Amino acid sequence: MTSGSYAACLVGTEGVGSLIERCNVSGSVNGGYCAGGLVASSSINSKIVDCHVTASVFSEKRSSNSAGGFIGSNHSEIENCSFKGDVIGSNNVGGLVGENHGEISGDCYSQGSVSGNNSVGGFVGYNNNGEVYECYSESNVSGNIHVGGFCGLNHSDKYDYRNDNQTDYMIYRCYSLGEVSGKNSIGGFCGHNDSAFITDCYSHSKVVLESDSSNFEHSVASFCGENSGSRIQYCYATGEVAFEDGTDTDNRGFIGKQSLKNMYIENFFDTETTGQKSDSLGAATPKTTAEMITEATFIDASWDFENIWNIDESQNNAYPSFIWKANPIIVKSTYPLDNEIEMPANHNLSIKFYHNVIPNTGEINLYKSSGELVESFDVKNDIIIIRDSVILTTDNYLEENTGYYLKMTDSCFQGIPGFFSDAITDDTTWNFTTIVAVDTLLPTIPEGWEDGSGGVIYTLGELRWLSENSIAWDEDWKLGADIDAFSTREWNKGLGFSPIGDSIKCFTGDFDGQNHEISNIYINRPNENYIGLFGLMRFVDIRNVGVNNCDFTGHKYVAGLVGCFSFSSNVNQCYVTGNINGIGAIGGLIGKHVIERYQSAIRNSYVNAAITRLSKNDPSIGLFSGLMNRASISNCYAAGTITYIDAVNPVDKGFIGHKFGDLEINNNFYDSEFSNQDTAIGA
Repeated sequence: MTSGSYAACLVGTEGVGSLIERCNVSGSVNGGYCAGGLVASSSINSKIVDCHVTASVFSEKRSSNSAGGFIGSNHSEIENCSFKGDVIGSNNVGGLVGENHGEISGDCYSQGSVSGNNSVGGFVGYNNNGEVYECYSESNVSGNIHVGGFCGLNHSDKYDYRNDNQTDYMIYRCYSLGEVSGKNSIGGFCGHNDSAFITDCYSHSKVVLESDSSNFEHSVASFCGENSGSRIQYCYATGEVAFEDGTDTDNRGFIGKQSLKNMYIENFFDTETTGQKSDSLGAATPKTTAEMITEATFIDASWDFENIWNIDESQNNAYPSFIWKANPIIVKSTYPLDNEIEMPANHNLSIKFYHNVIPNTGEINLYKSSGELVESFDVKNDIIIIRDSVILTTDNYLEENTGYYLKMTDSCFQGIPGFFSDAITDDTTWNFTTIVAVDTLLPTIPEGWEDGSGGVIYTLGELRWLSENSIAWDEDWKLGADIDAFSTREWNKGLGFSPIGDSIKCFTGDFDGQNHEISNIYINRPNENYIGLFGLMRFVDIRNVGVNNCDFTGHKYVAGLVGCFSFSSNVNQCYVTGNINGIGAIGGLIGKHVIERYQSAIRNSYVNAAITRLSKNDPSIGLFSGLMNRASISNCYAAGTITYIDAVNPVDKGFIGHKFGDLEINNNFYDSEFSNQDTAIGA
């Protein structure tokens, strides 16, 4: 198609809170500002999953910005998506995404060619406060300035080079393979790393400094052309560094040039394949090829060979590769867990892998502990697969207070072509014992409710009805009594309560608790975002309600009251107590507040909760709120604890974990003694 600004094959501008899933597109796009193969521009709180594009994208006007093979300008979450083809643009040009402000993960990749002027990358042209992990590029890249095999320009407003203990990762567990050529700030992995963090990445990309670039020969290197006030750790490079004009330079093994304070931790480059004897800045240690394919080289340098890295002689030319890539179909977890003794007899069984899978051939068999076969599941016909998860639903409830185990034949599931799942052949790898069947409470329509009328919630059954019927999420509701929600831990096969409002449809009504509380409510959805009593809401007033002794586990945007809210929404006279767990944007009252045009207000509210970050090194964790942008907060306080499972506990998360934009702060406090937090944003 040919168009002006915001040109794409499928969607020009993806709306806030939308979902695009399982779309395959082929064709060509010839546009101006912001062009993409699938979507020109995506919005916040949106998600794109399992979509693939084969196309050519052209946007070469001098003034044009943001051309990507998949998306021109991204603010959404992208997972398991790909682009194959050619991208030609001017500024911010990338194989998958031109300019990225969102989160990209889950084995996304680009293949083909990418060319432009400024900030040109094989995967992303300009990563502007975005997060990218477990992705790769096989694209050849050419440009003028800030040119990289994976990323052209990587920039962050969050990273502070003066803080040696900061762990706010921007790009991690990614790699590049395609050839890179340009004139200034050219690197096999990244052209220019500006106030940003790269960890656990590698590049095999050849780097070529073009013949008319003699004034910039110092800004070319095998891994990163230019590094400014940034941190790079546990990375390596093997790609040749070549000069078209025949310049004989042998000290560009890792970084070309640098400015401000930088931190380099245990990086390496191959002296034989790069043709470089040293790194002039001391950013990486030179090693021979034999040393680079020896595991001890990296283990001695404290690289993580349990969770991140792997060396297999049959893969990646025997250099270190990623566990997520080399072993994509290893079982990550099961439900129930092995040796579980309290599995509700009516709950589904599930397997979660480290990677998205598709069915191959074979079956999974369920046995009683006595050896009696209960049921066989053919992997092509009898199960449900949702990306990396396999769900088994038995024909009948299991017997109560009975022992069971499962076996799985070899190669039932396929991940990356050529990789298959291993068999489970014994009766001890996955065994469990059932208890009484639970989750018998049925949703109850609130008395007097009619479509559009809203109403009053008096019982747990009515609260369940509201949470499971999005038709009522744009209506005004009140809470007419205190509700004990203890039985929610048996709902939905162990997942618990379903938040009111999600990524498909926000809650947009008002909610007045009338000074009542909901106690003992339970959510266990570790792979889902937007977790709280309210998951995702906008243009909402929430007031006079308490969430007492909650137990919530989610992925991102997790809190006791609201997982994420935006636009002109207000919270007044609310409180939360309990346990809240997740990996990013986690808070006691609010997980994330994001705003574009309107300001929200949080007043007269408090938190006393135990907040736990389960993994991933995300800094947006706070006792009161994980992430805040342009909000007014007054007369609020926070108490409780912050725990990091994967790192040393922080001392600066007493109120808000991380902020963007201006906050109006007035009369807020936090308990520094009990929380062990020395400082806090906003209090």
